[in-house]
Amino acid sequence: MALTWLFFVGITVAWIAFLIWRRQNSPAPAETPPPFAAAIISLVAGGFFFVAGAASYAILLATDCFTFNFKTPVWSGFKARLYFANIVVMTGFALGIGFGITPLVQPPVDELWRKRANGLLRAGDGDGGRFADREGLCFESGRPWNHV
Repeated sequence: MALTWLFFVGITVAWIAFLIWRRQNSPAPAETPPPFAAAIISLVAGGFFFVAGAASYAILLATDCFTFNFKTPVWSGFKARLYFANIVVMTGFALGIGFGITPLVQPPVDELWRKRANGLLRAGDGDGGRFADREGLCFESGRPWNHV
């Protein structure tokens, strides 16, 4: 079991590293949607997922988690249904809230990302973990980032 998780984490890390490596020299996207359009799309998606989560919660409450026959013991099958129902309902609510707050959180995060991307060029590569600015000068010493 532990080997399976280790394999899963290794594959995930490898894919993330590959995707970051592949995009490091690509140009910025040519066109992005206007902020108000992205906010409207996000709010609509958030509303959909929130309503879907609420509807699935109501259906599960009304049907006793899809248990229709109480003449026999129900706990063995009920546990599995309840487990998956908790995942589905909470995922719907979480996606709804996440998409709903995106228009509020995205502008400050974008500004923070822009400041960091404009001020920093590269990290590591022999500079002792210090960052270098656009001209390649180390922030701490003012010398070139690759000084020995």
